[in-house]
Amino acid sequence: MEPTSAYLCADGTPFPVTWDRAEDTAVPWALIHNRPEPLMPLDLAARRAYRAAFDRPLLEAGYPARAAVFFPNGFHYIAAARTPAWLAQTEAAGARLTQRYGSLAAAWEQHSVAQMQALLTWLQEADDPVSLPDLLETGPTVQGLSFVAFASVMGHVQRLTAFCTEHLGADAAPLALELLAGYPNVTIDLDQALWELARAADAAPAVRAAILSAATAADLEAAGALGGAGPFRAALGGLLDRYGDRAEGWGLASVTWRERPERPLPILRGLLAQPGVSPAERLAQTARQRDARLAEVEERLGDGAAVGRFRVLHEAARVYVLLRESHADWQLRGYGALRTALLRRGERLVRAGALAEPEQILYLLPEEIEGAAARGEDLSEVVAVRQAERGRWLGKVPPPVIGTAPLTVEQTDDDGRLMRGVAASRGTVTARARVVRDLEEAERLQPGEVLVCGMTDPAWTSLFGVAAAVVTDTGSALAHAAITAREYGIPCVLGTRTGTRHIHDGDLITVDGAAGTVRIEVPTDAVDELSAGTSDRYG
Repeated sequence: MEPTSAYLCADGTPFPVTWDRAEDTAVPWALIHNRPEPLMPLDLAARRAYRAAFDRPLLEAGYPARAAVFFPNGFHYIAAARTPAWLAQTEAAGARLTQRYGSLAAAWEQHSVAQMQALLTWLQEADDPVSLPDLLETGPTVQGLSFVAFASVMGHVQRLTAFCTEHLGADAAPLALELLAGYPNVTIDLDQALWELARAADAAPAVRAAILSAATAADLEAAGALGGAGPFRAALGGLLDRYGDRAEGWGLASVTWRERPERPLPILRGLLAQPGVSPAERLAQTARQRDARLAEVEERLGDGAAVGRFRVLHEAARVYVLLRESHADWQLRGYGALRTALLRRGERLVRAGALAEPEQILYLLPEEIEGAAARGEDLSEVVAVRQAERGRWLGKVPPPVIGTAPLTVEQTDDDGRLMRGVAASRGTVTARARVVRDLEEAERLQPGEVLVCGMTDPAWTSLFGVAAAVVTDTGSALAHAAITAREYGIPCVLGTRTGTRHIHDGDLITVDGAAGTVRIEVPTDAVDELSAGTSDRYG
């Protein structure tokens, strides 16, 4: 009989775990999904059945297999221990790729991107003749390819950080990460495209009025905002051509913007209300600050040999943001392409009378999908049972670690008013908090407020141009939110675990991105009497 353990969700809901093996109970398993949500049944079945497809591209390139995964109650956990042997094998694989292609950036484009693009093109065209197993296997293969080359650049970042700490002091670790900011990347490109779309809307009064009042793309169409071939229509077409087929998050439950064109509307409304400086100019500002810091570091190092070593380490590590954001972009494109292909299958099941709507296919298992169309059976009861089961866990925050949890420092004190997290982007801001739990709430964030959320996906990052600072429940100093905060030059504290529970809309809070702390200064019921928003972004 498999061993079981009992844990609790954040709200006290029991979280029972049945282990696959007794030895797994002695391993710390970390929850990895941002804004955790249970996987759809088909997504879960595919990840279990095609794990080898994920590992195959890594093994073929000489990398070790990725860490073990586990899915209690549909949530995604990972045993992330990295042994010295694992790290050495990863470094050796990266060295071979660099020798073959000239650099990790070139290996990424010529090895990983070339294969991922071919697979996504195939997915976009896949139809009846393609077997469902072949379709489902493609998703994990794209995910595995996204780690090739990217996995190796982490070692370069760690060596740069260690060098700065050794030669400049223990407080130089954040500086090392700031030296990697300000380089072009796909996330800033997306933010710029959204900013330009908002500018095109601003220049057309009828389009602007329609966006500010519309709830859906159909409302925009009815208002005439999507007709013709004007600047807004051209900008929207360009945005959807490049980003419309990406999923918003890491899983088959996440919609694409082509499927739901209204999804960017809350972001556009926020950008219309507060246009600010363009992301491209913010990137240029960050690049100038980075170059000034590079010069400062070289002056502090003084010794010619140390400066030479520093330049070599920085040159190797500076592609981190490029590869990190491209890695996420291709993963989301993979999920989006697979979801779209599966929805086409779902449409056929609807026509066959098996389902009421195409998205219900995500509640089925592979064998049920392949048999349903042939037999014409009604699967509505199966779907209803699984929808109810998944619904039990939606909105629950499962324990961040199960198994043998490592010792952690208490993350709140002073009666929950002071939270500790990861110091991700330096600076200090005191401002009103805005808790945003979903992209549909994006327009609630007002200029100069602190964005408080579970975690951010790439689609969220245009909000960083509006926010005074960012606080999240999960993440590390090398996570997507941290990278973007440094690009925008705003303070950021990640991994508070409880930020979205302890902080409420309108609370006056102080975010110290260097210390990694968030303090609730004045609760929302008393904050109106105070003046919020004082800041020192690079204090």
